[in-house]
Parts: sequence; structure tokens; C-alpha cells
Amino acid sequence: MKVVNLGHAPAQAVDGVFQRLVNARTSPSTRIQQMRAGFPAQVLVEIPDVLKLQKGEVFKVIGLPPSTASKFIREQKLLDQSTSERVDRLADVFALASDTLGDADHAADWLGSDNFALGGERPIDLLDTALGAEQVRRILGSLRHGGVL
Repeated sequence: MKVVNLGHAPAQAVDGVFQRLVNARTSPSTRIQQMRAGFPAQVLVEIPDVLKLQKGEVFKVIGLPPSTASKFIREQKLLDQSTSERVDRLADVFALASDTLGDADHAADWLGSDNFALGGERPIDLLDTALGAEQVRRILGSLRHGGVL
């Protein structure tokens, strides 16, 4: 969900591309097609607000230099397949965390906090690789089922 702040008024929630990815219950084949086509770069503007992160942290997780990300946003480009795949991975893990922890705020806080079970690293910092994301999903699965880590 993108948070839009209009002057001094309270922030308002507006659904965006990232929130639709998080909420989508689409088949793997549809997700693959979407990733191959590329997500609009506007998603890069939405993610920091949803995950309560700095833009630079998000760009690092999805593997884009800040200057490239800014150019893509400004020129309203589509992200390439590999970057779109990392955005999809981020949305997928965020959806799992939201479901496991009860809501998006708790999920964003959890992803951005040091985690003992991950060697003291923040879950968000492991999402730049498939193996790291697998470890984060494993921890969430354990939390979901009350298991031991």
C-alpha cells in the first residue's frame, strides 16, 4: 500500500502495483508472465513506504543502483525480468510475513529488525538472493506453525 502525504494532512493509503502484487493470489504461470513482461518502475516508489524502508535499502535488495532506479522511475520504464523477479520475491515474502504476523505493519517491522535466527541479520537484507529468501521463508514457516528454529 502506498502512503501518500498531502501537505500536513494525515497520510492516506492508496493501492499501487506493489500492494496488488502482495494481495494477488495468482498462479505461478501468471506471475512468470508478469515478470517476463516487466513491472512498471513506479513500483520502486511504492515499496519503501509499504516496507518502512529507505529507498536505498530497497534498491539494494532488488539490485538496482539508485541512479538507474531514478532514471527508470522518471522515464516510466518497465523493469527488466530479473529485477521484476526480485520485486515479486519481495512481495511474496512480505505477503507471507503479513499473513504470519497478522498485518502489514508487523511484517514491515519484522523484516526490518535484526533476527537472532538469521545470525543477527535483518530478514530484508537476505532477500537480495533466492537462498536468503528461502531462509526467511523457513523462519516464517516455523513461526507460523509454532515450531522450533
